[in-house]
Amino acid sequence: MRITVVIPVKNGSATLDRCLSSISNQTLGAFVELIILDSMSTDGSREIAKKYNASIIDIPSGTFDHGGTRNIGVKAANSDIIFFTVQDAYLSDENMLGVMLNHFKDTNVMAVTGHQAVPHDKDKNPAVWFKRMTEPMIEVKHFVDPLELQYLNPAEKLSKLGWDNVVSMYRKMSLLELPFIKTEFAEDAFWCYEALLKGWKLIYDPSVVVYHYHHKSFDYSYKVSWSVNYHLFSFFKLKPTLPAFFSMLVKRIYQLVKNNRLTFSEKLYWINYNLKSDLGNFMAVSNFLWTLRFFGRQGIEKSYLKNCEKIPQGKQKIGKH
Repeated sequence: MRITVVIPVKNGSATLDRCLSSISNQTLGAFVELIILDSMSTDGSREIAKKYNASIIDIPSGTFDHGGTRNIGVKAANSDIIFFTVQDAYLSDENMLGVMLNHFKDTNVMAVTGHQAVPHDKDKNPAVWFKRMTEPMIEVKHFVDPLELQYLNPAEKLSKLGWDNVVSMYRKMSLLELPFIKTEFAEDAFWCYEALLKGWKLIYDPSVVVYHYHHKSFDYSYKVSWSVNYHLFSFFKLKPTLPAFFSMLVKRIYQLVKNNRLTFSEKLYWINYNLKSDLGNFMAVSNFLWTLRFFGRQGIEKSYLKNCEKIPQGKQKIGKH
C-alpha cells in the first residue's frame, strides 16, 4: 500500500532534516511519497527536501492556511493513504507509520491519530518531558450528537473532538469527500467533528507518538492561546476554563528542582521560562473570558483581530541559557 506524507514547511531548516530522516527510516514495506507544501522558504529547507526526493509545491507568500493549504497536498497525493505531520516534529520510532497503517485493514476506518509529546532533550522544557502514566489503550471515536455535545464540560468536549494533524493518517477518499475547512487553527478538530457526524469510524492510538516542541515566550503563548480559544469557541461554543496558574507553576517548579539531569543554572532558566509562558496562557484565557462576558461575540471578534493579527511561527530554543 502506498503512503503519501504531506508536510507544510516555512523556513524549517533547523528541524526538517530530522523530520524527514525519521520518515525515511520507517521499516514498513510500503512506498512513501513525500510532498512538501513550501511557503517560499529562504533558509535551505527546499534543498533539504530535495535530498529526500520530496515533491515541492509552492505556497505563495501570505496565502498559507492550515486547512486550505493541506487540501492542496491531498489533491496532489498519488496514494490512497495520507499522513500529515509538521516540519518541527519527528517520528518516535521506525515502526510508527506501520502501526498506523495497520488500522486501515478495517475498511470502515477513515482516519487514525496519535499522540504528540516532548522528548527528553535539554533544549526543550523539562517540565513537560514525555512520561507515559498509563498503558496506551486504543480508542474508537463514536458519533457525536450536537445536542449532547452542548451539555458536556470543556474537558469532555475536547476529549470527544481531540484530533491532531501533527500525527494523523487518513484515507484520501475521506479528505476528498470532506476537505479541511480554511482556518488559521483547529482544522483537524473541526474535521473530526464533521467526520463523526457522518458516522465515520475514527481511531485514536496513543501508542503512536510523534515528538514535537515549540519554545514559548510570553508573547507566543498569549497569541496562540487566544487564537486557539477563539476558534474552539467559534466552531463548538467551547469556552475555556481559567488555568490554575499558581498550582501549575508550583508543580512545574517541583519537577524542575528534582530533575537531576539539570544544573542549578538550567533549573533557574526553566523556572523563569515556565513562569512567562504559563503567564501568557493565563492572561490570554482571562482576557478572552472577560471580553466574552462584557462585550459578547462582537467583542471577541474585535479582540481576535487585534491580538492575533500576526501569530508568530513556532520556534526551537536557540543559544545558551
